[in-house]
Formats: sequence, C-alpha cells, structure tokens
Amino acid sequence: MDLEERVLEIIRPNDRSKKEVKDKSQDLLKKVKALASKYDCIEDVRLVGSVAKDTYVGRPDIDVFILFSPSTKREVMEETGLLIGDALLTDKEKRYAEHPYVHGHFDGFEVDIVPCYMISDTKMMMSAVDRTPFHTDYIISNLKDGQKSEVILLKQFLKGIDA
Repeated sequence: MDLEERVLEIIRPNDRSKKEVKDKSQDLLKKVKALASKYDCIEDVRLVGSVAKDTYVGRPDIDVFILFSPSTKREVMEETGLLIGDALLTDKEKRYAEHPYVHGHFDGFEVDIVPCYMISDTKMMMSAVDRTPFHTDYIISNLKDGQKSEVILLKQFLKGIDA
C-alpha cells in the first residue's frame, strides 16, 4: 500500500460516519423543504457543498441552499431564508456572503442555510451565491471516483498546513 492509500484509510470517513452524515443531511433537507413548501416564491431546496459532492474530510458542515424564484424581491428572499434557518438551527447566527444567511447547528452538525435565486444560467446571476448550485452540479457530473480521493487528500493537506 502506498502513502496516499494509507493516508486515505486514516482520513476517509468510515461507513458509520458516512451514514450519520447522510441521515442528518436528509433529515435537515426534509425539514427545510417542509418549511419552504409554505412559500410560493421558493422553487427548490438543495444540498450543496462537500457533503453533496462526497468530498468532505472529518466532520463536515452541511450546506443547504433555498432556491427562490428570480421574480422574488431580494428583501423577501433574504427574510424568508433567515426565517427558515432560524426555525431549524440552534446556536444560530446571521452571517453574510453578499447577503445574509443563517449559520448554526443541527443535531451536532454545523450548518449553513443560504437563500439564493434559481437561475438557468450563471449569466443571469442576481447574487454571488447563485452560482453555487451550478458548481455542485458540475463537480458531481465531472469528478470521477479516483479524483474524489485526490480532492480529499488535498483538503487534508490544506488543513494540515492550516490553509
């Protein structure tokens, strides 16, 4: 076994840990979708980030994006996203990308619940985070299994050098 394989055996989540992450992510997603269903302006709720791409190292943050209709006023998008995040997370705080979102905890996991617009093309971006679902889709569609290991190794290396 070469060095990379040995390191991957140490840092890659075990089956129990992966199941916990998957179960908690799906539970959170279900709860966000239930709250989102009360608003006509919300078109979708999606898991994004390293959990969606299966490239996380250690205990991951769970990133959920609430996708609003492009016709939604920005203030409504921001306020509704914050309301949903506030309703579901503990130890929560408002953070900012280009606009506010909620960071907090859900069943022992750090979580970001982020509102954005559901656009069909990145040329239509209405906020800086609107591109995130495109990034997630691109990585999921193009990253081969062997490359996931390379991403995990790179992430661990960067953590190791505190970058």
